[in-house]
Amino acid sequence: MSHILTVAVDAGDRARALVLLASLGGLPTKPERLGAKQADEHRNPSQPRAKKARGGRELELGLGTQLPPGRNALGKQRGNEMLFCPTCANCLIIQLDDQGNNKWSCHTCPYEFPIVRQMTTRLHLKRKEVDDVMGGEESWKNVDSADAPCPKCENPKAFFMQLQIRSADEPTRILSARDASGGGTWLGVTRSGAFATLTNFTEATPELPPGMERFESRGQLVRDWLLSSHPSPQTRQEVEKDIQQYLNNVGDKLQSYPGFNLLVGKVSKQGTVVGYITNRDSQGELAKPQPKIFDPPKIERVRMCRGMSNSILSEPWPKVHTGSQAFDAALGRASPASDQEQLVADLFSVLAFSSNPTQRSELRNSILIPPVQLPTPAGDGDWYATRTSTVILIAKDGRATFVERDIHTLNHNIPTQIPPGKAQRSFSWNLLD
Repeated sequence: MSHILTVAVDAGDRARALVLLASLGGLPTKPERLGAKQADEHRNPSQPRAKKARGGRELELGLGTQLPPGRNALGKQRGNEMLFCPTCANCLIIQLDDQGNNKWSCHTCPYEFPIVRQMTTRLHLKRKEVDDVMGGEESWKNVDSADAPCPKCENPKAFFMQLQIRSADEPTRILSARDASGGGTWLGVTRSGAFATLTNFTEATPELPPGMERFESRGQLVRDWLLSSHPSPQTRQEVEKDIQQYLNNVGDKLQSYPGFNLLVGKVSKQGTVVGYITNRDSQGELAKPQPKIFDPPKIERVRMCRGMSNSILSEPWPKVHTGSQAFDAALGRASPASDQEQLVADLFSVLAFSSNPTQRSELRNSILIPPVQLPTPAGDGDWYATRTSTVILIAKDGRATFVERDIHTLNHNIPTQIPPGKAQRSFSWNLLD
């Protein structure tokens, strides 16, 4: 489960029109998975670096990955090709082994296997599935396909599609991490100022609705909003209409997901618009669709701060109260002439608050979670801790800043706190470009 504090702000005539904070707790994943081998990373020097995080999560700008030059088994230039399994969103890239032979290397886990089959060029009937999952025809082009078991989801009927990824020199739209297992994300922002974040609702494992074999991935809800958002500036009315329509669509399938809180929004020409929906009520039962769009402050120069964690929005946990107050105080110290680096530092201090919880029931009091070993049915325990913290700033002049810090990792199955600033990724751009 992820524990995230997210606060949206509409600050009247202040310099900062929107600030988002997020603290991501590590999923209850076994230590050896958190320490899995990372895939090779290559980028164009002009492209912001894509950073692979522990636990099978990847931070990237856009949906493409630029691969190194070379040739694949088909004799084609390898620089922008990969395989994709639409069943589980597993991606494989072509690399050379120690003997110089081609091999598939899993882009999202340490799996590798030699290339032993030839593929012929043909248009696959399920081309649209790839477009839907990976961001549209402009981002992806089907080159080759082959029916084969997927080494990750082990579905014998899965098929791989060899895809051509857009060049890293082309402009990209989305900045987010990506869940390796579901292909979705929990927090992201687009070049044009659309944003979304999601938290899991803390609950026992819910029962599947009749007729469903498994729940859909909640991370798709964030990803789908970012992909569907209009790339150009819009009026407030246009943004409200888009948000309302998207939340209505989500409301039609609330039963398809485990419990969640979803916040979506976009910066418009007349200010920021934020919408919210959840599929749980105050009793923890399946909620009726009640999408909400937050009204802007009625009075100028009034700051509006809201927090969200792993309960419903109307019943915030103690750490939401703590974080919202500290967040408001940090903004109160800022001014249009303030140094942005100092503001970012102050906001990371908000995310660093910890009540030093030692058991699951105490997690709702602490924003930063130190390593806690939670019991599991198998009895071996899973490590849980804050893995990353993120600050997103969008100024009224269109300047946007995204800063993410790694907080904890696992080395040889031992949880380790990363020194502040030692593992940080920063991106800046202008929404008007």
